[in-house]
Order: sequence, then C-alpha cells, then structure tokens
Amino acid sequence: MDNDYGVLRDQQDLFFQTGINYTNYVSVASGSDKSSLFASFENNSQEGIIMNTDGYDRQNFRVNYDLEVKPWLRLSTSNLFINTETKIILAVAEEYFLI
Repeated sequence: MDNDYGVLRDQQDLFFQTGINYTNYVSVASGSDKSSLFASFENNSQEGIIMNTDGYDRQNFRVNYDLEVKPWLRLSTSNLFINTETKIILAVAEEYFLI
C-alpha cells in the first residue's frame, strides 16, 4: 500500500454548498386628513446550504386602510396574505457520503 493513512475525503464539501438569499420589497403609502392607505409586497427567496434542498420562497402582500367617519369613529382594516413554499428534493444518503 502506497499510503499508510488511507484516503481523506472532505465530506462537508459533498454535503454543503454556498447558500443564496435575496429579498425584494416595495411599498406605497398615501393619505389625507380623513383616510390613509398603505400597501406593500415582499418577495423572499433562500437557497439552502445543504445539497439538493432547493430552499424556501415566500411572498407577502399587505394592505392597511384607515378611515375617519366621524371625529369619534375611526374604521381600520389590516390585511396580510402570505404564500410560502419549501422545496426539498429527497435523495439517498449513499450518493453524498461516499466511503
């Protein structure tokens, strides 16, 4: 045998990868003496650090509205819609941990 110490394999390089994360956000606000409106959208995407996990995606949409009907009566609404997706690819462990 040429090498008394065997073969060294870096298992972490086979298991982990560089993750990528980005977030996009936009919002609009408007108002007057009697009413106000706020709307926003956020898009978040994350690529996982573990091989063959495609990551996580999330989209948020929010609308807030306030209206002063009378000096003693104010109506408000706050609405939030969230869409999430976790993407995982199932794989056999032997493909990633070669011995």
